[in-house]
Amino acid sequence: MARRWFLLLATSVSAALAPPAAAATALVDVAWLAERTCSDGLLVLDVRRSRADHETGHVPCATFTNFYEDGWRETQAGVPMRLPEPVRTAELLGRLGVSPDDHVIIVAPGSGRYDAAEAAAIFVSLRSVGHAAVSILDGGLAAWTARWDNDVDTGYQPPVAGSYTPRRAPPILADRAAVGAAITSGRPLVDLRTSDQYLGLNRNETVLRHGTLPGARNVPLAWFLVDDTLVFHAPATVRAALDHAGVPADADPVVFCNAGLESSLGWFVLHELLGRTGTRLYDGSLAEWSRDPKLPMQVIVGPPG
Repeated sequence: MARRWFLLLATSVSAALAPPAAAATALVDVAWLAERTCSDGLLVLDVRRSRADHETGHVPCATFTNFYEDGWRETQAGVPMRLPEPVRTAELLGRLGVSPDDHVIIVAPGSGRYDAAEAAAIFVSLRSVGHAAVSILDGGLAAWTARWDNDVDTGYQPPVAGSYTPRRAPPILADRAAVGAAITSGRPLVDLRTSDQYLGLNRNETVLRHGTLPGARNVPLAWFLVDDTLVFHAPATVRAALDHAGVPADADPVVFCNAGLESSLGWFVLHELLGRTGTRLYDGSLAEWSRDPKLPMQVIVGPPG
């Protein structure tokens, strides 16, 4: 009896002291997922604009989530698309039935660059609570359904809610002060918006002034993806694109956009796919920066109008 209690105690202590789950490959393909659907410890998040879209068809056993309604991002001090505090993200993951030890696969529709950006933003959310085992499905649902022998579930199965305890997270974000320091020091800044917004010809409604951060290089979001799908270009192709844009190969940039969504995709590509682990994400982006008239912005072609 004493030996049995000793073994139970040893098992409990080992579980309590267990290290965080090992990091997973950031990008998985359809063939990899097809061999593992509905497996224990694997949770597929189906990122859709509505539950009706999810009910029409999804990867078997997938859990539905709406990026814009479930709380993956929030407005803070008038600035949209900010990353919530870890405790709020943990509450969301608990509602979705995600366990800290699950390998989470993020599946977006695969119909364009903003699908990819939403998937990457959810990836960042999971990283922000120390969740290491998370991947994006390359090509998204479009790639899954393109393979004739892949099953597709219909209908809706509500998640079994639980609790989620955040773990220690690696550094991800740069704040406004860090961006100011980057401008002063010459640390590369990468603007992931379209070229017309980068130049200062046009602006998004979330940004109050035309232009970009002083000295920033422009790498439009579309450069990361094949023909405006959710299929990622090979790392060598992306490295060549960054070189063309004048982003030094040996530097770790700060990436930004209008309001933190596109820059999540930039962070994912540089940090996760290219291994540039010093890359930081300015999630306030120009929606925050442009609100302070004392902060500098550069209009490359203008003034507009």
